[in-house]
This record gives sequence, structure tokens and C-alpha cells, in this order.
Amino acid sequence: MSDLFDGWVLVGAKTSPTNAASSAPADSGVSREVGAVPPLLYPAGQPALVQVRPDQYRAAILAGAVTQEEYLVWAANTGSILTVEDPSWVVTSGTGAVTSGDLAVYDANRSSGQVSDGSPRVVVTDTGGRDLAGVLSFDVVRGDDSTHTVYTLTGGGLDFTFDVTSGVAVLHATANVLAATLPVDVSAPALSAQRGDRVVGVAYWLAETRFWWTKNDSYATRFGWNGAKSKWLPYRGGSPKNLGPLQAGSGSLYTLSPLPAAVVGAYLPGSSAGDAYAAVRLG
Repeated sequence: MSDLFDGWVLVGAKTSPTNAASSAPADSGVSREVGAVPPLLYPAGQPALVQVRPDQYRAAILAGAVTQEEYLVWAANTGSILTVEDPSWVVTSGTGAVTSGDLAVYDANRSSGQVSDGSPRVVVTDTGGRDLAGVLSFDVVRGDDSTHTVYTLTGGGLDFTFDVTSGVAVLHATANVLAATLPVDVSAPALSAQRGDRVVGVAYWLAETRFWWTKNDSYATRFGWNGAKSKWLPYRGGSPKNLGPLQAGSGSLYTLSPLPAAVVGAYLPGSSAGDAYAAVRLG
């Protein structure tokens, strides 16, 4: 059972309060180790007494045991590792749903001649719950059309734009879309559930499986609130970014913190090759 409680993410277990210092938890009472300058560790010209290895002492004594480096990897989407993300691998087993809105569309079956629940958004989902990489097209039938004409709306930014994160396709005011939806305002195409509009077919391709990663880092915040999903989520890690050389000139003033222990003209900690890398952290 002790292995289950070896280390913690939240604050560790609390001890009960005490009435006397003699029965309180042990405390060294030493915030830093101050002593004579250790030989060969510091350059000449230092004061007689210094904080000996302050970072090491802070990590080992004051902050407790150093957490080992660990990585967290989680699935970024829902799918199969065998999926090939390619528009040529068309899937037609999904469904499309007409959403509700407040746009006016013509309806030949109503005495008023129109209804006002139209929406330019169509939700496209895979029957297996897998994430989509894109939508090629979907077919719609207008509810007041006695001939049941099928209109094929094409994706790729032509008749609609598809957002892979939300799974929503937003209609554009093209001639094909206007003929399929008959909106009152030609600049606001919309489908209507009250009119009986239906999505009778979809064509899309699936997203390949992706993974996010993060790691424990005492110098960086690794968790935050995701308002879109209304829950706490780890921040995603990424590959190193090449920010290019530091520019000299007017307004180009850089402050290194902590200051590197190097004299002017010497290389910063890192590679001795000038065009390789140096240990400079920005941000």
C-alpha cells in the first residue's frame, strides 16, 4: 500500500497542530547553508562567506525530494491507429443533422409562406464516433419540395466550410446553396428543421490518430482551464522553436535572467561552436 502513496500531485498529508514546540514536527530552521567559500567552486574575489550550493540545498532540503522527469501522453482524437488520413478514402456511413437557428426561409407548405428557425450550420458525425479530417460533400432535401430534389453541397470552401474541432459545416451563399435552401435573405442561407429539411447523405474522410504530450516542469504551468470543454486539461507540449538570432540595433535590448557566469566575449553555456546552440531561455 505504501507504493500507492509514494509522492503526490496535490499538497501532501497535513500533520495535526501542536501546543508545544517540543512536540511539533521536526524543522531544521535553516533557510540556507552559509559557509566558507568551497575551493575550486567559485572564482576568485568572492566574499568570505557565501550560500553554498543554494539551488541544490533548496531542491534537496527545502523543497523536498526532486521529482523525476515524467511524460504524459494522451490521445488527441478518437480513431484507429490503422486509419490513413486521405481524402481518397471516402466514408459515407455518417450522418448530418440540421441545427436550429433564427433565420427566415421560404416554406411552401405554410400559410405565412416562411418559417424562422433556419440555421446555416450542419453537424456531421461518424456513426462509429471517430473524428473527421474533412467533409467532401453532403446531400440535402428541402422539406417543402414535393419533387424531393437532392442537392449536393460541395466542401473545400465552395458551398460550405467544415470545422474539424466542432464537426460543424457552415453554409456559404453560393448559387447551389441558395437553390437548395431558399432563404428569405439571399446573403444568409439556412436549412430549417421545421420546414422538414433533411441531410440524406454525407461523404467525408477520417482523421488519423494523434497524440498530445506534456511533462512535469517546476518552471512552467502544465495545467489550465479549457473554457471550450469546461474542464481542466494539461497544456500540450510541442517541438522546439527556432527563434533565429538575437537582433542588434535600436530597441533590441535583452536581459538574461539569471545572468550567465561568462565574461564578455566568452561563449554562453552550451556548444562551443558559435553557430550551434547556447543555453538561453526566452519567455
